[in-house]
Amino acid sequence: DPTGGKKFSHRMLREAYELRRTGDDAGARVLLENAVANGGGPRAEGQLGLCLQALGVFQGAAQHLREALRAPEDPWIARNLPSRERASSSALAPCSIAGPSGNQTNVPGP
Repeated sequence: DPTGGKKFSHRMLREAYELRRTGDDAGARVLLENAVANGGGPRAEGQLGLCLQALGVFQGAAQHLREALRAPEDPWIARNLPSRERASSSALAPCSIAGPSGNQTNVPGP
């Protein structure tokens, strides 16, 4: 079934969103990597990029964010494009990212 993989990826994205929302970026990373590997598309790429950025994996974050930004027509990317561009800039220049400060992180939804 050609839609089975997409449903599976969408479910992984929703689960990863919930994990990230509760601060479990490491747990979300596994789901997001699986979503990307299963054809989750630009949304999965973008969410994995943000997750990796939160974990301090800046090179991987930049790669996935750039891939996500290649699909500006995707509804999720279009809705979150301004935050994606800022995150991509931050991921490309990790020196500009402040250390742990307790500030709330916005996690775009699925």
